Amino acid sequence: MAESWSELNDARRRIRERWPTIWKLRVTPRAMAHAALRIAPGATVLDIGASDGRFGGRLAPGTAYRVLDTDPRVRADHRSLDEVGEASCDAVACFETIEHLTLAEAFALARGCARVLKPGGRLFLSTPNVHHPWSYLRSATHKTPFCYDELGGLLELSGLLVEDLLRCHRDAPLKALLRALAYPLHRLLGTDYAKGILAVARRP
Repeated sequence: MAESWSELNDARRRIRERWPTIWKLRVTPRAMAHAALRIAPGATVLDIGASDGRFGGRLAPGTAYRVLDTDPRVRADHRSLDEVGEASCDAVACFETIEHLTLAEAFALARGCARVLKPGGRLFLSTPNVHHPWSYLRSATHKTPFCYDELGGLLELSGLLVEDLLRCHRDAPLKALLRALAYPLHRLLGTDYAKGILAVARRP
């Protein structure tokens, strides 16, 4: 993991200079849809923790889609990042997985993603938003909560450049109006209605 806690805190501080609060992050309806629109046809994509592989169905025809999953019940092309060649991927997707890891494991994952990405390749990584009252706590298999600034700091310490941090939420029009009216209360309580965070990071 990071050489020291102060190193991680410094990285978090640098992220907060760009996005001072959770409410400064733009909202995107769905992490997978946001990522799929930014992956070019013909790209080589690695999906980590892919589960049923539904992200692959969102990608353009001709995309080389590969799955990495440690669950033996899931059909996968790889069981470990060690099996993936260096600089072999145009994009890596990792949705709702990193929170199931310890902090040391999360650093190993991020550094592994940086290794397998081609220069200029992008990582799309989502995790529950800890500012949402139950998004992170609803699963007993979650091990590490990541605030947006800590997630960004971890990625930058792993050799990636964070291009964007977004909140993930989709509402029907009436609910969206109610959310807007409740916005001052969310700010007062330090909570958020968006359930997820999406980080977009690039290998230099």
